[in-house]
Amino acid sequence: MEQNSMHSEVSPLLFRQESSTLAEKRHGNATEIETVLNLMKTCMGTGCLGLAFACQQGGIFLYSIGLLVIGAWNTYAVQRLCACLDYIPGDSFSLSGSCPEGVVEDTPPIRSRNPRPKAPTPPPSGTSTLSVVAWHAFGPIGLEVLDAMMIILLFGIITAYVAAVITFLSDTPFSLGRWMDATISAILFAIIAMVPDMGHLSNNSAIGLSILAFTFLVIAGYGDMSHDHQAVSHLHGWPQSLAGASQFFGICVYGYGIVPLTYNFRSSMAQPERMVPATMLAVLLVASAYIFVGIGLYILYPDLEGELLHELPHYGFLPVLTRLAMVVVVFMTVPLLVVPCGELLEGKFQTDRRGLVRFCVCGISALLATSLPSFVQVLSLVGCACVGMVGFVLPPLLHSRLLWLYQRRLGQNLCFGGHHCRFLVVDALLLTWGVIATVISTVYTLREVNAV
Repeated sequence: MEQNSMHSEVSPLLFRQESSTLAEKRHGNATEIETVLNLMKTCMGTGCLGLAFACQQGGIFLYSIGLLVIGAWNTYAVQRLCACLDYIPGDSFSLSGSCPEGVVEDTPPIRSRNPRPKAPTPPPSGTSTLSVVAWHAFGPIGLEVLDAMMIILLFGIITAYVAAVITFLSDTPFSLGRWMDATISAILFAIIAMVPDMGHLSNNSAIGLSILAFTFLVIAGYGDMSHDHQAVSHLHGWPQSLAGASQFFGICVYGYGIVPLTYNFRSSMAQPERMVPATMLAVLLVASAYIFVGIGLYILYPDLEGELLHELPHYGFLPVLTRLAMVVVVFMTVPLLVVPCGELLEGKFQTDRRGLVRFCVCGISALLATSLPSFVQVLSLVGCACVGMVGFVLPPLLHSRLLWLYQRRLGQNLCFGGHHCRFLVVDALLLTWGVIATVISTVYTLREVNAV
């Protein structure tokens, strides 16, 4: 795993199915501060263009509180995934005789009359750490379901990026129409994704963040010129509808998206036990930046109808250059998502037709993107349906299941009021809330998308 090669937005190379043995045997050398910066770069990307719309839809107060709550929710999910390693038998990672820090090396002796349970079947060689956890929680079917969820998540993010290209180009003289822009983009994405070594494309975090900062400066400048005397008394403090709250939720959830990468970040650290504190600091800084940017740009553009680039003039050198620069950022990112998605599908279908699979991934994503009305609608839908499920529902489910199985291996019962029982209660409550929030927000977002 290359260190310090995280790309802004969801860091795509980290989705690759890395061997759990290697991932856990060789901890990286990233410091806690470097991990905080990498986490922040993972969160802050083109999705930031939807923050002002999320603030408008959710209202200033819910937006501010919600970002902090969702950030804390991400930290909780990361902590639960890290804790899952404590309940997995050490031999799952012992192909080379090593055991990850915090993982039980040997199952403690059972203090009951029941015979010692049969050792769990090890997962397939080369399985990613997250998939190892799913395997031990729910067996082979858990691994298959997790892989399916990751494929859906990757498809969702790729679709969001294709929608971004369509939206950005539509306001420039270089657009050839919605369908042609999507088709050409999909072909180029697939061609770039055929490059065997994508490592050089992962070293552009500074470029992406610089372009993003430049974009926001341009947007703020035009907003100040256009709305210098705009009254702020009519700004929404709370959501005007459940559909608005759902869109706020989806965009803000998409704005973090670090939970599926927990083990990858953890394995990159010199002190992996500091993963949770690093996450806590990172999400606090990200939430603070999101609150400042979202509210500030909402004040400058109180009547916006989507992503912020659409609010710039459709003519002039600077606005067109800004949109094209964001298109370049997308083109540097999408191939890195197509590669792991293609690898997962190639493994599932046992095919070596890499080109065909990756062209199909890009083609299907382009078709989905052209079927949805706008970039922010795609962000909201992907955040609610995909990121919400993987980030908020999966961690407490895996943790509670593994904790229960661990107690069974020890021959112990989960006593009501005990330390572990309290963990299960919290997991159950947040799992229930995660399912409810994901389902309701997805349904209302879909209704809003269909209405548009």
